[in-house]
Amino acid sequence: MKNEKEIKYLFKLFKLLGYKCRIFLRSNRENMWSIYIGAKELKRFYEEIGFGAQKERQEILKKAANKKLRINQYV
Repeated sequence: MKNEKEIKYLFKLFKLLGYKCRIFLRSNRENMWSIYIGAKELKRFYEEIGFGAQKERQEILKKAANKKLRINQYV
C-alpha cells in the first residue's frame, strides 16, 4: 500500500482488535508499506473479518488460513 496514513490507520485498528502485527516500509519497492501478521492471526482474520463480498480474495484467504504449517511456522 502506498498511502502511509491509511496503512498506519489499519495497523491501529488491528492493534485495537488485539491482533499481533507489524508495520514496515518495504525495501524492495519505493514508498510501499506492508502489515505483517503471522499464521494464527491470519486464521483469526479469516474467521472474524475476512474480505466479505470480494469472493476471489476471500478464497485466497481461506486457502492461506487453512494451510497446514509446521510447528515452528505457526507464529
